[in-house]
Amino acid sequence: MRCWICGDEAVYFNPQNKKALCKKHFINYFEKKVFKTIRQWKMIKEKDTIAVALSGEKDSMVALSLVKKFTNKYGQKVFAITIDEGIYRNKAIELARKFTEELGIEYYIFSYKEEFGYTLPEILEYVDLPACRICGILRRYLLNKKARELGATKLVTGHNLNDEAENIMLNLFRGKLIENSKLGPVTGVNAHPKFVIKVKPLYFMRVEEILLYAKLNGIKFYSGKCPNLSSSFRFKIREFLDKIEKDYPGTIDKIVSGHLEILPILKEHNRGEVGTCKICGEPSSQEICSACRILSEIEKNI
Repeated sequence: MRCWICGDEAVYFNPQNKKALCKKHFINYFEKKVFKTIRQWKMIKEKDTIAVALSGEKDSMVALSLVKKFTNKYGQKVFAITIDEGIYRNKAIELARKFTEELGIEYYIFSYKEEFGYTLPEILEYVDLPACRICGILRRYLLNKKARELGATKLVTGHNLNDEAENIMLNLFRGKLIENSKLGPVTGVNAHPKFVIKVKPLYFMRVEEILLYAKLNGIKFYSGKCPNLSSSFRFKIREFLDKIEKDYPGTIDKIVSGHLEILPILKEHNRGEVGTCKICGEPSSQEICSACRILSEIEKNI
């Protein structure tokens, strides 16, 4: 298989447009598409200070690399944050630390244990909720809080096209369609003064494209899986979408593009007030935020 642009040996084939690309032209295609997303959705502005949520896995490592490359031209400050849930992060943190050193980026690590007093496995002993739900709530809480405290105006995550399709379908299957109003390439705009706007530069990139980009550029990343993933509803959705996409290429793109078409309508119907948690003072749509409710549940059951 040959690159349709130059005729060199191809490393990538797009099943939708039936075109193949060599290493050089694939990297060029990937970076141009990500940088276009950043510009089109105004993800990074001149005076922004950018925090990158760095898990040590391929998506966040690639996101950090490209944000650093994008901001080299304009000089915005970039730093990285890892949240250690106390489950499997040691190797991932080691790789993330080395990568931030290579890029010359400040790196911060915050753990559930230090911030909440418990690791995720310890929390699961006392709270009867799915692990992914607990982890998602607490991780988002800490990322927003720490990014803000460190002066960030934008929080970059490594969410990709597959992730967004999963989230859309997950909310649909749970009967929580209005929750999709919180999705999109840019989230948290004007929701609350303590919210750091979250942006997703890899929003339109497929997981296999991100994996290839990382390998072609020698980006080392953690490839292990969360021990709680296989038992989650999200994992079932992922398997379902992977099968549909294999049989009908382009399905994932259509799910996300369809979502973007109705996103303004969803946002219009979900203009609920965001207040402040009376316990911790962080943003919350309820009197007590989800993170504080989880921590309160632990105290009740100890």
